Amino acid sequence: MGKADADAEFKAAGKRKKAGGAGKPKRGLTPFFAFLAEFRPQYMEKHPNTKGVAAVTKAAGEKWRAMSDEVSRCWQLLY
Repeated sequence: MGKADADAEFKAAGKRKKAGGAGKPKRGLTPFFAFLAEFRPQYMEKHPNTKGVAAVTKAAGEKWRAMSDEVSRCWQLLY
């Protein structure tokens, strides 16, 4: 077995799929992502020219950090 064969075998080993991943249920929403799902339409209504996910997510993150503990606690209790 030469070096080329060993390299090919090593690369092929890294491309294996995880067993049982296709039928496995996804995780539930985190409180922030639930907040983001509600925040996104409101933000897009106020800023219709905004394109891309980064600007919306950045604004949502700033609002999430600025929230009082009581409000963010409500989101955490819901999800």
